[in-house]
Amino acid sequence: MFMTFEHSEVPIGALIQGAHLWRYAEYVSRQPWFYVSALEKVDDGYRCATLMLKELDDLIDLQLAESQGWRIAEVYLVSSEALNNSGQWKLDKLLEVRQLTTNAGKTLIYRLSAGNEYCEHPSLRDKKILHSQMIFSTNATSEHEQA
Repeated sequence: MFMTFEHSEVPIGALIQGAHLWRYAEYVSRQPWFYVSALEKVDDGYRCATLMLKELDDLIDLQLAESQGWRIAEVYLVSSEALNNSGQWKLDKLLEVRQLTTNAGKTLIYRLSAGNEYCEHPSLRDKKILHSQMIFSTNATSEHEQA
């Protein structure tokens, strides 16, 4: 979750009805999240938007919102040392997320543009894979852009 504080709110008046701006937000989890560059269709073209999404389901919903005028440009995975084994938080360009079902349970695999992968539960990586399912792919977005 992203946590904000009243004292960090930036007053914007009535310019954007119901909107709030914050100078900063605190991330209160060790779970990965997504930094997304997207385009929103407006009357005279596209508006660039940068979104910070906590849940994979929100990323999937955004990808499915093409009919509502949204298009994903780039997605970055923000991961803690618990996932990336680097000793620090990292930002990596994301290509896809797969869910592996093994004989010992399920795990998510994040495939990155540098060719490496992060596994949510590394102990399941060496188990017998019963099923592999694509959950999210930036190729799906790219294919829409080429059409």
